Amino acid sequence: GMIHDKLMVLGGQLVIETVENLLSGTVKAIPQEEMTTDEPLRPAPKIFKEDCRIDWSWSGDQILNVVRGLSPYSAAWTPVFIDGQEKSSAKIFEVKYEPRTTEATHVGDIISDGKERISIACADGLIHINSMQIAGKKRMNNKELLLGFRNIEDYCCM
Repeated sequence: GMIHDKLMVLGGQLVIETVENLLSGTVKAIPQEEMTTDEPLRPAPKIFKEDCRIDWSWSGDQILNVVRGLSPYSAAWTPVFIDGQEKSSAKIFEVKYEPRTTEATHVGDIISDGKERISIACADGLIHINSMQIAGKKRMNNKELLLGFRNIEDYCCM
């Protein structure tokens, strides 16, 4: 219900904030054995699949941090649609972010040269994919993926 949806959003934001803080160095990770406390250790919160879903309307930096923070496990992922129908999903392992270029695109659009470039439009630029794994297949680089994936630009991720 609504509370669940709100918690999902909050959970996702918390994951992003934690990853961003770790990357920027504002949070210092303390090895567990150095933690001096009589408190019993609580198990870490589980990361659910929905927490790992990329929202392509996020900024490029946010997406970069989520992919980096979750790679290779649990792995950030995106649904893949064609004609409004969800056809598959893809785990995304390595990306580069390019701030907005002149390419006019909708968030979630896939841009590819059909040979080795696969990019997905986000809020403020392009996320260039370096390796991903379509559900049911092995992890592949773009060249390998595009060999078996004709008309990738007909698909989108949002």
